[in-house]
Amino acid sequence: MVEKIRNTVTLTKSYNDALDELVRRGVYIEKQDAIRCALRTLFEKHKMDPFIPAEGITRNPLN
Repeated sequence: MVEKIRNTVTLTKSYNDALDELVRRGVYIEKQDAIRCALRTLFEKHKMDPFIPAEGITRNPLN
């Protein structure tokens, strides 16, 4: 199972309204789905795989 960590983000009203509209149109089921999709796009743009730790960084400091 993938470890999950809760984050809090403050958005402008226009960003929040746009996310609500995407959900209203049925593009996404929930706002968090749209945000995850945006993060995947950001990681792809920067040629990052968030499931592979960066060099020199380990997920578990005991390993």
